[in-house]
Amino acid sequence: MLTSLREFSFCVILACSSTAYSQVYGELALGLSKISIENGSQGLQDISIGNFFRLGGGFAANHTFKLGMSLRTWAINDEDSDNDGVDDELLEHFLFHDFHFSSLSLGIDVLAYLPTLNKGAYIRYGRHCWAAEVFDYQDNFFNDSCGNVFSVGYQNELVPSLFLEIEITDFEFANSLVGVVGARF
Repeated sequence: MLTSLREFSFCVILACSSTAYSQVYGELALGLSKISIENGSQGLQDISIGNFFRLGGGFAANHTFKLGMSLRTWAINDEDSDNDGVDDELLEHFLFHDFHFSSLSLGIDVLAYLPTLNKGAYIRYGRHCWAAEVFDYQDNFFNDSCGNVFSVGYQNELVPSLFLEIEITDFEFANSLVGVVGARF
């Protein structure tokens, strides 16, 4: 499956780079993620809050859509706590983490602006291959596969390089909802 993703992304980049109105872009985004895992026993969800980072780039064609590749990371880990009190660490873990989660994904994205040119509201769809690990949970496990990413966002018209976005990623065993702030250059 990774080979077909690689071939498809090569063809898409080649097609976009040959259009007369394309230009290269890059983006950097940070966010706060909510990872949820279905707890099958009673239909409840276990939830953890963590960090999100995305680095991407590609081609902007005709100012209405962008096609590119991106690298995403999710991290939920409170090991770096600088509090010496055990009670504070337990409280933080109880409030923000039912489990720990880390993931890395690489894939292709298509972004389309609605209805203006290169600013305002947009939607993004991507297909990503990822590797993810869940630990400090009922069953610790590691999995890798490919899945879909969907986002809606708004690119600021006053400062055109800034954007806000809500992103949903479907892992086979978990779901991610991320609030993102970023910049395109």
